Amino acid sequence: MFFSVIGHSEDIDTEGALEELLQQCTTEVADRIPQAGMMFAGHEMNHALLLGGVCDAWPEIELIGGTTDGELSSRLGFRQDSVVLVLFG
Repeated sequence: MFFSVIGHSEDIDTEGALEELLQQCTTEVADRIPQAGMMFAGHEMNHALLLGGVCDAWPEIELIGGTTDGELSSRLGFRQDSVVLVLFG
């Protein structure tokens, strides 16, 4: 069965945002393994740190994304300078 989970953090510190994203997504993923993901982040985030953290958590994931001028999710609605991670399996 197809699934998707959403993590969204408005922490302005990249490490804090990554920790929050991983906590939210890991909780929702449970024992399932995501196979693909999309991440969108404000331009001032440390993108290498975000990408590395997600790939460390799920080494086989296919991940795409980009910078944005505002992020939107069902978790927090519209925010600026935040990070959204959507995982699919």
